[in-house]
Amino acid sequence: MSAKNCKNYLSDSDTKRYFQHTLTASGHCLWRLDKEGYLIEITSNVAQLSGHNVADVKSRHLIDFIIESEREAFYTLLQRHATFLNYPITFYHKDNKKINFNVSADPVFDGDHFDGYQGVFINTTEYTHMTAKFHQSETNLANAQRISHLGSWDFDFITNNLFWSDEIYHILGKEPGSIKANQDEFMKIIHPDDLEMVADAMNNAVVNKVYDIQHRIIQPDGKIGILHERGEVLFDNGRPIRMVGTTQDITTLKEAEQKIIQLVNYDFLTNLPNRTLFNRQTDQLLSIAKKNNQTCALYCIGLDRFKLVNESMGHEAGNELLRAVAQRLEHYPNEGECIARLNGDEFGLIKLNTSNESTAALLAQEIIDDFRTPFLLQNQDIVISLSIGITLCPLENHDSNDLLKDAQTAMHRAKTSGGNSYQFYSLEMTDKIKHRLILENHLRQALKSEEFLLYYQPKVSSKTGKIAGAEALIRWQHPDGELIPPMEFISILEETGLIIPVGEWALEALSKQYTSWQNMGFGDLSLSLNLSLKQFTDKNLFSKIKTILEKFTQTNDFLELEITESLLMSDVKGATQTLQQLHTLGIKLSIDDFGTGYSSLSYLKHLPVDTLKIDRSFVMGLPDNSKDAAIVDVIITLARSLDLEIVAEGIETKGQLDFLAEKGCDYVQGYYYSKPVPSDEFIHLLQQEKSTDPKK
Repeated sequence: MSAKNCKNYLSDSDTKRYFQHTLTASGHCLWRLDKEGYLIEITSNVAQLSGHNVADVKSRHLIDFIIESEREAFYTLLQRHATFLNYPITFYHKDNKKINFNVSADPVFDGDHFDGYQGVFINTTEYTHMTAKFHQSETNLANAQRISHLGSWDFDFITNNLFWSDEIYHILGKEPGSIKANQDEFMKIIHPDDLEMVADAMNNAVVNKVYDIQHRIIQPDGKIGILHERGEVLFDNGRPIRMVGTTQDITTLKEAEQKIIQLVNYDFLTNLPNRTLFNRQTDQLLSIAKKNNQTCALYCIGLDRFKLVNESMGHEAGNELLRAVAQRLEHYPNEGECIARLNGDEFGLIKLNTSNESTAALLAQEIIDDFRTPFLLQNQDIVISLSIGITLCPLENHDSNDLLKDAQTAMHRAKTSGGNSYQFYSLEMTDKIKHRLILENHLRQALKSEEFLLYYQPKVSSKTGKIAGAEALIRWQHPDGELIPPMEFISILEETGLIIPVGEWALEALSKQYTSWQNMGFGDLSLSLNLSLKQFTDKNLFSKIKTILEKFTQTNDFLELEITESLLMSDVKGATQTLQQLHTLGIKLSIDDFGTGYSSLSYLKHLPVDTLKIDRSFVMGLPDNSKDAAIVDVIITLARSLDLEIVAEGIETKGQLDFLAEKGCDYVQGYYYSKPVPSDEFIHLLQQEKSTDPKK
């Protein structure tokens, strides 16, 4: 009997007397709450169970009878307005003893409005007594428990009469009494594919003495339901006389199981298989490939610069892009193959019958070419390139985890090589990854151990040939004495986020150094420092710079911060706001590597910058390369028209210097004058220049 039927039993006097007698014997009590939680109906056996009579409990809140430590949790349960089964609670007996109940209830609705609960208390202290009373009737005891929330039925083998409780009708999608309870009517609604299975289970029930089956039904609205039926055959002197049982609608339970399977094995955002399912399917395919002496290919596909989308357009736009990427990649696996979202912006693909690297490379290039077609994202066309790592398999003693690590290693190699490409895995890559991890671990200690240094490359006036300032560059002096090249550790600092604290250290060191040089009479120097993407997008950048400058210097106009063109163009609006804030401190701002990034000329007039730095790639061919000469000429002319200073980097010959000076470039830096040097060597250059200046 379901809790939903309590009201019906309470209102039917004959049924009420029968069920009150049965429920009293088994320790059950039926009740009804209003929408506020107050008891408005309860069967009279409440006195036997709790010591309270009906008059004591009616119109009182159910929470009043529950021990204090359990009240909050049960109150929260009632607020859900949903069915609950066998919820354990502890009541106070009238003589203050504690008694344990299992509570089951269904919400009552008046139309769409919640109108209270109807349910049943089961005195769990009676279970031992019931077991002894009914001898070895564990099944009957379970049936008695389930009567409080399941449909029950009773089939008489002698008369062929079948009884259904009201809940059976409800489970079958019918009104109670609308059809006569009989086996033929029940068989009509069983799913055709399950009919034979159900008939066999019924026929075998007498022999097996039990009936236990899950099967599907077709409800009146055409939907598929799933039932769990359990029954027990009763005998009289060896002759079967009755079979009693319960029927439970487990459709919701099965749907929940499927949802759990979905959550465990599939990515919630893209609905692609997740890494767990991908590994399992890959291991299965590897086993098949090995038996058939076949080769397959595992691809790790990563999106290039996906973080820029998240940071410039927001995480919802990033999620939208990931869903669109997944849909595009779904076209590549054939039947029996698999595409999955591994994590973040990485996807995995396993392909069968890939005989050699050429075949694998063709597919990788096809995927890369496919992604040249833009995605429509927030009414904008967005092109996202890919980096793909490939490993061929099967390999001896390799499982899916090993192969995926190899493919990811190759994918990261493709990324560090500029992206928009593919790489095959090799053992050499693993060695490089290990070396990188060692460097990363050492880097985490380098700041505490004061292993970082600032080197200075002079910035020279092209008109006077005198040092006007310098660019400060971070160097890492390893404890073993080796000076680690910047190309080996700067990218690691950026990827790990260590660039933030290291960048703060660099600004502090530069500020202290400037103050020292100022005290030595070199206060007119202009010193520049690079800002990385992570530093520039740090929400606390302005306050950190302001605090450091106020602490270590008396003036800010010596400092020039260099930002790459591509960094500025990734979020022009945000970049403009940040630059305007920094400008209020009196800091000069420079666009580094100008001309190598996005086409930014339309934005240049709106950005509060002071200097353009011509990238060395345009300087290398001067003065003979006519294209480089034309580009440099245009950049200088543009800067002049916008009243910006020009710095050219990478000067190595007198010919380059003469060309730039003639075109009106303000400053130059490069090995023609000096490589980056430690602070003591830089001050020596300044002192040497000062001693040879006839004006000094």
